[in-house]
Amino acid sequence: MGNIGNIILASVRKRIPISLNGTQYLPANYKFSLKDPYILEALPEESIDKFVKFENQNLKKVCQTLNNLTTSKGFSEGELKALYLKAFPTSIRCKH
Repeated sequence: MGNIGNIILASVRKRIPISLNGTQYLPANYKFSLKDPYILEALPEESIDKFVKFENQNLKKVCQTLNNLTTSKGFSEGELKALYLKAFPTSIRCKH
């Protein structure tokens, strides 16, 4: 649990898998089709790490800060899982 920032970063990348400047993480069940061009409007223009901001810092920088914090005294696995599910309640499920 020492690298909580990596866990958060990976979970966000998994839920928002692609950007306009290239495919990062494409789920196996996701089939991109030009028959549905409107999906492009929802995609970030840059890497998801730069697109997601927290207090004017990009997500990757925030997660690196979290990795550097001591997490030996903190949440138990069950508490962390409950907080994670509250913060990320849904996932992207695209069927094309």
